[in-house]
Amino acid sequence: MPNLIIEMTQAELFALDLIAVNKQDWADNVLTNRARVAKEELKQTSEWAQAIAELAKAGGDVADDWAVLLKGKELSLFKTAAEKQAEAEISQATGIQPPSEVACQLSMCSNMPWR
Repeated sequence: MPNLIIEMTQAELFALDLIAVNKQDWADNVLTNRARVAKEELKQTSEWAQAIAELAKAGGDVADDWAVLLKGKELSLFKTAAEKQAEAEISQATGIQPPSEVACQLSMCSNMPWR
């Protein structure tokens, strides 16, 4: 399992001591809960439905949300925050809006700068 390293000042660490008995547990809970919220947000998208369909074809457990998420990752169905930010920066710099995902699926954007 990957580890995340967080750097904090002494003052920030002391402030965290004021609210958390175990700072590691507190940080773990915050991050895993935010990941769960991100997953719940994705479940409202058409890409999620596509990931479910693909996982079902592969014989996977479609009731396992994390398996669905990983299938979507494998198929590049979901854009990361970094990918979304890069698209926004390109759009701002060029004045060109990224095409819809439907257009991309129809191969209408293979030569665009964000692909």
